[in-house]
Amino acid sequence: RKIFSQLANVAYDLHKAKICHRDFKDENILIGADDRVYLIDFGTTMDYDSSYSDCVGTPCFFAPEYYYAGYFRPEELTAWSLGAILYIMLAKYWRWSNADESWNRCPEKDESSLSSSAKKFLDQILHENPDKRMKLLDIVNSDWLNSE
Repeated sequence: RKIFSQLANVAYDLHKAKICHRDFKDENILIGADDRVYLIDFGTTMDYDSSYSDCVGTPCFFAPEYYYAGYFRPEELTAWSLGAILYIMLAKYWRWSNADESWNRCPEKDESSLSSSAKKFLDQILHENPDKRMKLLDIVNSDWLNSE
């Protein structure tokens, strides 16, 4: 939670500054000896726009709407990418299929050790519908993230 909380706050700070990183992923996170989180690789970063349709970043971390609608909105993309990172941190897997450009959740294998509150939190961040997906401020302020 300590690591993810810092990452969520970085994402929210960029959002407030109207900056879209567009490549939030586990490989772009460094963790210092003091457990401080550093986000790297700002090569795909852009000022906020209403939506993006270009294929920039890492496809397996793209929000699903990119694949069915051809575009994504900055906050919804960032929230989805954060959810993907959290899923990898908690479940240790991200079952991405290049063939059908989709993520397949496998609860019985990957989520058996997760608490019901962690699963619910993931459900809200990784909601297929971008309008129902958790917003960045809600992630930062969530009960799950801020509980001991």
